[in-house]
Parts: sequence; C-alpha cells; structure tokens
Amino acid sequence: MGQKVICPGLPKRNCPVELRDATAIIPDRLDALKQSQTGSDLHGRIMVVDSSPQIWLHNLVEIWQQVSGRFLLHLKLTENGLSVLRSLVIMFAARIRGAWIIWEIQTELEPLIESGWGAVMRKVASLSDLVLVTSTVRNTLLGSIGIESKIINIPAVRWQGSPRKFVKPIPIMLSIAPLVRESNHAATLRAFKLIKQKYPRAELRIIGAGPLGEELEQFIDSQWLSSVTILDSVENDVVSLAFSECDLYVDSSCGEALPQWTLTALAAGLPVVKARINGSTERVHDRENGLLYALNNHSDLADCVIELVENETLAQSISRRAAASVTAANPAETKDFWQRIYSSV
Repeated sequence: MGQKVICPGLPKRNCPVELRDATAIIPDRLDALKQSQTGSDLHGRIMVVDSSPQIWLHNLVEIWQQVSGRFLLHLKLTENGLSVLRSLVIMFAARIRGAWIIWEIQTELEPLIESGWGAVMRKVASLSDLVLVTSTVRNTLLGSIGIESKIINIPAVRWQGSPRKFVKPIPIMLSIAPLVRESNHAATLRAFKLIKQKYPRAELRIIGAGPLGEELEQFIDSQWLSSVTILDSVENDVVSLAFSECDLYVDSSCGEALPQWTLTALAAGLPVVKARINGSTERVHDRENGLLYALNNHSDLADCVIELVENETLAQSISRRAAASVTAANPAETKDFWQRIYSSV
C-alpha cells in the first residue's frame, strides 16, 4: 500500500480561530462563513469554499487577497475529476499565503481512484493540515491510496420551536441552497410546474443568494409560475419560520452529496426528496428517511413529491425516521463541534 500521507502532515501551527457566534457556523457553512470576511463574526478568518468550476477562480482570488497567515481554509470536495486538480491549485495559493487548511471530502471516491486521480489526491492531502470524511467507507478508500483521514459525524441543527409537519393537500415545498449551477434549482422549478398542474395552490420557497438570482427570476416569469418565493436571507429567524411552515424539503444539488441544510431538514422531521448522486445514499435512504430521484429528471422529482402528498402514511413514516436518522444538536452545540474541529488544526 505504500507509505501513508499523514494528515496533518505538517507541524501543528496553533490556528488562532475562535467562533464567536453560533450563527457564524450553522447551519450552512458555505453561506454563513462568508460573513466572516468582515471580521465581525470570527477571530481571525475562516473561508469555507469548494472547487466547483463556476466559482473556483473567484475563490482563488479571494484567497490570494487574504492577510497572510491569518486565515483557515476549509475546502470541500463535492465533485469528481478536475475538481481535485482545482483543489490542488487553490491549496497551493492558500499555502503560499500561510493558511491553515482543512480538506473535507464529500464525493464518492471509487470513480476518482479508478480514473487514476489517486496521485493528485495524495498531493492535495500533503498540503492539508487535516482531511475530513463522513463515513468509514471513504476513510478506508483513502487509506488504500495512502491518505489518512478523520471521520466526523456532522451534527444537524435542531431548530427550537419548529414543529414537525406532515405533507398536506396544499404542499409547501422548501429548498435552501446558493443560487449557483450546482444547486440545480432549474430542476426543482421544472418539477414544481408539473406539481402545480395537480395542486394549483402548491407553493415553493427557495432560500439562497448567488449569481443566478436574476436568471432564475426570468425563468420563473417565462414559465408563468406563481407561488414561488426566493429569499436571499439565511438569518436564523427566516430559516426557522420556513422550517415550521413548510411540508417537505427538496434537494436537487448535482454537486454536493449531502448539504448541511439537508441534514437540518432531516433533523426537523421534514420528508426530504433528494437527487441521487454520488454519496447521497450515505444518509438519505430511499423510502426510509427520504425519497431519492434520478438526477436532472424533474418528472421523477415531481412524482416523488406527489406521492408524499397523496400517501400520508408514507409521509409520516419518512418524517419520523428522518428525525431519528441524524445526530441533532442545538446551534451552540453545533458551533462547539466545529470549534473543536478547527482548533485541532
């Protein structure tokens, strides 16, 4: 098997990161931690980014502009193939700027290893202070190519005062994700158009911000879709209200296997309809604690939502199992979880 790349592979450098506020870390790190650039939420700087093709160059520029030696980079691998190479470029830049680096792997590893990306992954790992995975399977696969990683069980945020609700005849759907290509909101909107044909009073609420906001608004108008609301705020009160008022959660992401918001939806007991991609079955089990549909098949997505609306027994069973399938924590506990991870670098 060869000599392992030990992570952290460099001497401990005592990363001075302190989370001041639970809202700075939960429930979606990619959105919430970008607030840290103002320095108002965190002591030092934390950047949580990914190496997706649409935003990696933007992330690279942001990294290069950081104050040397005063930030921690939390880089998520959510795709296969060239995403590993982009991760390597981002990490080289971060290392030159003196950053502490955590590499979190959320994608399936078998295709990467079979395609010969193992050597590049070892190089990326050698630049990382810590490699994180969320399953023993990924931990074992990384070990087989000489990379040591730490297994973590990411807690899902439990929103106080948000009662579980079951799907009702007038479904209110919720989706929380950045307005970028990888979130695949277009598939959700196309499915919603089909759902509206059967349930004209159905509603869809999308929470997120990003460069595709105007494009999505134009698509909604072109399809004559009513009852679609897009909110660009991830503030606690907005999210808490959404979870208490909506009946089911839709995750159409074609990049990230298990976004933090999906974990949060499971913890809230909302039936989750999730795109089937590499890694998605790790926590969402079809017809047990959620429903999985074929990626980019908006008709399949619509059928899943309609089935939940019409089959109350299935919806209630999935809701109960969803809440029991994740480790739930309140915001302060979630903050403490990530504080321990970041302090270990």
